[in-house]
Order: sequence, then structure tokens, then C-alpha cells
Amino acid sequence: MQKTLEYYLALDYPVEIRQIDSSLGGGYIASIPSLGYQAFVGDGETLEEAYANLQAAKKEIFADCFEHGVTIPEPVSEWEYEEYSGKLVVRMPRELHGRLAAAAKQNNTSLNQFIVYALSSFEAKWSVIQEIKQTLTPNRRLKSKMAVRSR
Repeated sequence: MQKTLEYYLALDYPVEIRQIDSSLGGGYIASIPSLGYQAFVGDGETLEEAYANLQAAKKEIFADCFEHGVTIPEPVSEWEYEEYSGKLVVRMPRELHGRLAAAAKQNNTSLNQFIVYALSSFEAKWSVIQEIKQTLTPNRRLKSKMAVRSR
């Protein structure tokens, strides 16, 4: 079955909606965490407006991905992560621990929240890089074959 843009737009991606602090202008921000907290975002004065703006952003990004042949990940069900507790013990140099604690304090957040944010950001960027590599690899092979033929 050939999957269409409409197929991907109809999939049920879990959405997270948070209230924006009034000191930052208020309102709400909606995101699709499984696709990247910062990549798929919509905001608005109301919950409904934030959700509608998120859906509009999703449609635009998916259309661009679909047009350029970039793989659109499908939602993952919770049972696929049942074996993971959400807890992880990490050993690191004291200097790094201190720098992370200072950065968390500077951002008025807990060390745990800061590390989760940092890991999420890194993972999202890493995933995008992998997608770009995957997209470019066939093109490189094609270009090298064409260069050999033209000699």
C-alpha cells in the first residue's frame, strides 16, 4: 500500500500542551514530543488555538517531508517502551556534573530536567542528521555512477 500525505496526517500522534507563563506572554504551547519538542510546535491564546496551530505546522512539515522523500515516522505505541522504566544511572566526570548543575541553576530548573532536555535536544538533532544522511546516500551513489558513465 502506497502511503499518502493524508495517511500520515490522520495518524494519532500523542500531543503535549503546556501553559506558557504569564511573564512570557501567556497562552499555550502544543507539541508532538515523539517528533521533537521543538520541531512540531503550535502556540495560541487558548488550548484549541494552540492545537489548531500545531496541526497546521504538522501539515506543512509533513508535506515538505513527503515532497522531498524524507521518511515520516509513525507514532509508537506505549507498549513498545514497556521494558524501559524511565530511570537511568549515568556516571560522568565531576567537572561535567558541576557544569551541568550550574547550567540547570542558571536556567532555573532541576538538574534532572536540564539533563532530560539536553538529551532530548541531542537525540532530536541526531535523528535529523541520520534522516539527512539516509536521504543523501542514494543520491551520492547515483551521482558517482553518473560520473563514471560520463568519463
